[in-house]
Amino acid sequence: MAKKEKKIVETRKLRKFGMSTVGKIDIEWIKRNDLSNCDDEFARSSVEEPVESLKTAWENLVPVARSMAEIPDDWELTIRSMTVSYKKDKRMFTLTMMRKLKDDDKPLNITAPCKLQEEFKDFGCMDLEHVDLIDKFIAHVWEYVDGHRAQPDLPVVEGGAVEQKLL
Repeated sequence: MAKKEKKIVETRKLRKFGMSTVGKIDIEWIKRNDLSNCDDEFARSSVEEPVESLKTAWENLVPVARSMAEIPDDWELTIRSMTVSYKKDKRMFTLTMMRKLKDDDKPLNITAPCKLQEEFKDFGCMDLEHVDLIDKFIAHVWEYVDGHRAQPDLPVVEGGAVEQKLL
């Protein structure tokens, strides 16, 4: 008789993710505490290099942000942050991006209007393909939170041993 695989249910909910131009990553999330029946809040701010797949998933959100804010394709954009709000079992997404201006040192900051993953009263809804890109990105965020980072280059000496410096 085959064993049934347990489905892992993610109990964390992403609230905010941001990546600065210098590589600093800020993450905020909540997790349901079954003992108190309340949400515990967590935050992580780090300059640890993410794996390439997280960076790629982040860049893949540019078309999502472009669509949400109805921004022309010829504008070069960089995603700065994503905020996720929850209303019952529905998620609402807001993406903030920046565009470098030709004649100014300061960028143009743009916040896309909040969109729901599904149609809900007066709010617009998101394309399911966009929701899928966001879900893939969030899966990479949890890997980062759980310690999956880019491996820094280690100094190697002759013979293949890792060079260690003693303090």
